[in-house]
Amino acid sequence: MAEENVTHQLAAILYADVSEYSRLTEADEVGTHRQLSASLDLIADRIRNSGGEVVHYAGDAVLARFQSVVAATNCAIGIQNAVGTLCAELAEDKRLLFRIGINLGEVIVDRNDIYGDGVNVAARLESLASPGGICISESVFHQVQDKIDIQFDGIGEQKLKNIERPVQAYRLVPKLGVSNGDDDPSGNVLRISRFSRIAGPETEEEMSESFVRAEAPSIMILPFRNLGGNAEQGAFVDGFRLSIQSSLVKLSGLFLINAPASEHYRNSDVSAIEAGNELGVRYVLDGAVQMAGDRVRITINLTDAPAAQIIWAETYDRVIDDIFEVQDEITTEVVVALDIKLLAGEGSLIWWSNLPNRTSRELVLRGMSHLYMGSENGNAIARSIFQELNQLVPDAPQGCALIGFTHWLDVLRGWSSDPEESIRLAVVQAEKAIELGDIDGFGHVVLASARLFERRHEEALALSKKAVSVRISCPLARGVHSNVLHFNGQHVEAIKNVRSAVKHARIYPPWMANVLSAAYRDSGQIASSISVANECLRISPEDLDGHVLLCTDYSLSDSVDDAREVAQKILRIDPFFSISTYVESQPYKDSETLDGIVAALRDAGLPD
Repeated sequence: MAEENVTHQLAAILYADVSEYSRLTEADEVGTHRQLSASLDLIADRIRNSGGEVVHYAGDAVLARFQSVVAATNCAIGIQNAVGTLCAELAEDKRLLFRIGINLGEVIVDRNDIYGDGVNVAARLESLASPGGICISESVFHQVQDKIDIQFDGIGEQKLKNIERPVQAYRLVPKLGVSNGDDDPSGNVLRISRFSRIAGPETEEEMSESFVRAEAPSIMILPFRNLGGNAEQGAFVDGFRLSIQSSLVKLSGLFLINAPASEHYRNSDVSAIEAGNELGVRYVLDGAVQMAGDRVRITINLTDAPAAQIIWAETYDRVIDDIFEVQDEITTEVVVALDIKLLAGEGSLIWWSNLPNRTSRELVLRGMSHLYMGSENGNAIARSIFQELNQLVPDAPQGCALIGFTHWLDVLRGWSSDPEESIRLAVVQAEKAIELGDIDGFGHVVLASARLFERRHEEALALSKKAVSVRISCPLARGVHSNVLHFNGQHVEAIKNVRSAVKHARIYPPWMANVLSAAYRDSGQIASSISVANECLRISPEDLDGHVLLCTDYSLSDSVDDAREVAQKILRIDPFFSISTYVESQPYKDSETLDGIVAALRDAGLPD
């Protein structure tokens, strides 16, 4: 760590983490993730409105810093009240509650992150709080005891893990019998039980405005309803919706939530308003499609979720041959309704421009529907459909790019029996797509990943950067770019980009968490890497890469026993695991970084 990049500051540190997250996820993975997404957005808004700064997220945890201890404590009280409201309608065993720890101490500020004992104490105090509660250090207590009208319960000196000196700790005690805070204008009422409205510094109007969580308009597209009923029409309806998303994903003025997050609302009775508020999205596009003979009726609604109102609605009655014109019209209407400012040239990026007939466009819709199933069989079916498309329209880049994408996905998901051959096929198709124009950017995404696999680092970086410039709001493109940045040694930029990818994805795959954890580790932020690796293992408990990351983290932080325990889990998951084989899968440009990882894995007892 270069000395000139290190700054020491006195700060109030707030650390919030979910209580019993693993149990909640095991019982209801989707419902728990929805609660978590809404809660994290709510917490971030509270922190910003209280003058604080979110330093980083680590799965279900939030780290923030404040210049004012009083502001940090008031913010923590407001967070617990607001989160309590959010889950008040749920059964007690399904409520997602946070524990919060607050400490006043010196921290090291480096590359927009903080660490040191000041942070570690706050994280350890969080574990001493009750679910929905707050625990503070003595340094915080002395600053707030006469400024906040709330009771404190001293719990004595606490020996905290990896903290040399014991810390005097206090818990904040809720005022019992207060149902809504109307008699307490300061908002300093900590409530764990159900109540009627959110207390705290914001007015109801300000809370409504807090749903605008990005400078660009945020939007999600719900699965369209198939009013016809048959499976073939269902695939067409899905493809139609995903093609609209493919058009919108290239707009720089739009913050677009990706398709997998929206898929969780399929066959659900959740309204557009509820879905938007659950995922923290301002606008929600939903619709229904009914086909009869050569006619189609499409009904579309664009809803402002926080305002709870439909801002644009339209019904299209057309012949089937015109359905692709309807898609372009819908995309244009969304752009107009949200007042999106386009960059030069974006208007010419039209998805269908090289697909001149109805048959070719229908093949794209059917293939995309199978592709988004996320299964090995669905991927294989999608590839065969895209190959048919390529034979029908050999000069269109879409077919080549999508075929290459399915080969790359086989490698990424471990479905390929011959990864090197799959990569070769992905390269062939991706290069052809780029030669043909690659108007959707898929070819650049695939080729960037393949070049990284081949250790052609500079080429991979240029390709992934181009992919992000074309697919502005695409979490896949940004996640791939983050991975390339990381293996190129640009860890800070990788962290920034993968955070953005996760934000767009909302419901993200384990590999994105692995990229973030690895970038944290290789930039020296071991505590953050451990938190994110654990989050990956919550999503996918048998994920080998997540365990390897955690093993190296513990080894690098001299937690030898923990490292060896994780090493044994790695060997249970893969009895044939070897360091040399693992190294082959890690295309680092800097061999020195890889040498450090190898040494850490050896220290943990893993075989060469």
